[in-house]
Amino acid sequence: MKDASPLIAIFGDVHGALDAMYRLTAQWERKRAPVALILQTGDMGIFPGDVDKATRRHAEADPTELGAKDYVDGVKSPERTTVFIRGNHEDHGWLARYPGGGAIDPSGLLHYLTGLRVYTVDVGGVGVTIAGLGGIAPRGRRNTEERNPGGAFDPAELDALLALEPGSVDILLTHDSPRGFGLRGNADTGADEITILIEHLQPRFAFWGHYGHPPDPFPLGRTQCFPMTAENALRLPRRDGAMGILRPSDWSFDYVGR
Repeated sequence: MKDASPLIAIFGDVHGALDAMYRLTAQWERKRAPVALILQTGDMGIFPGDVDKATRRHAEADPTELGAKDYVDGVKSPERTTVFIRGNHEDHGWLARYPGGGAIDPSGLLHYLTGLRVYTVDVGGVGVTIAGLGGIAPRGRRNTEERNPGGAFDPAELDALLALEPGSVDILLTHDSPRGFGLRGNADTGADEITILIEHLQPRFAFWGHYGHPPDPFPLGRTQCFPMTAENALRLPRRDGAMGILRPSDWSFDYVGR
């Protein structure tokens, strides 16, 4: 049954599969309700120039790993406004041209969110404030396999987010998880910085990706925390990234089922 209330679709790790992300969103819309906005938790696969070794290896078997380039170059246009943060698999040097974030494609619909600004939008008459911290814990931590310093947190972004008033953010997007909540049963995964950030901001929701076998959703103070690589949710084909739907009219969230 269709619902007239506009919704927000949320995706985990896309790794270039923007075509599939928009296709799944359109399929949901036809059956359920209009989607006003897409949010994405990093590893979007933005590689207009340099491609990292892991992505190049995967792209040999699956060229859609490099599918975001068509959107950045304007060969294709996003079907709706899409807000993403950087993961550890992006062209970090290219994204560094946008220190304050903003639109990165000719249509203006593909929006890069950094921690230096919040993104506000009206969804069906409800004001929604979104903040994001891209990257993962710095190289050398036990909780990461990161080998590219550009994929780590930016301290300036973290400081800017910690300067925001508690309760001023509705949705927090990160790529790494709170400490102890990355991989199921592994207390060494995740980042203290994310825990501190959630405890300070106390957003309604926190969403992240990065880990292929995450724990179940859980509360952290006021915040409902959801890994967007949930194994029991609908995932993008050949990706860990799952799909979820947020309804701002009553601030409810559910994963889309398989």
